[in-house]
Amino acid sequence: MKGRISINKVTCQAPEKDYVIIELEDELSSVEFVQARMSLETFGRALFGLSSLPVEFELRGLDKVGKKLENKIEEVFIPCETELYATDKEIRQAIKKYEVDGWIGRDENAKNHHNWVGYRGIDGYTARVIFRRWVEVEKKG
Repeated sequence: MKGRISINKVTCQAPEKDYVIIELEDELSSVEFVQARMSLETFGRALFGLSSLPVEFELRGLDKVGKKLENKIEEVFIPCETELYATDKEIRQAIKKYEVDGWIGRDENAKNHHNWVGYRGIDGYTARVIFRRWVEVEKKG
């Protein structure tokens, strides 16, 4: 598998609380699946060869690692019962209709007026929504 590693120093108001975050991302799925957090002292010791040091880490998205990320954009009509904006519930119901075959819509796209298409009518508006899914990769040979 191929991926990316990021190492970042987080600076706090009190220097003794500064820490390092190491993140691992799967290239195929674009999922950041490991985030490790450690003190500057622990990071320095690890960097110069000391092993088996304590570290806090979080695993996430392991069900997607090794799968291929696919994206598509759909124009979704978002009905509104109020004059201003659709509620979270209205947005979720509108997007859910498009969530078939493993596609997952990003509700936040429908909240961003930059994604709105054309005129906003009395009964709602149309928004460009990004849908994502992760699919198994076909094995070669």
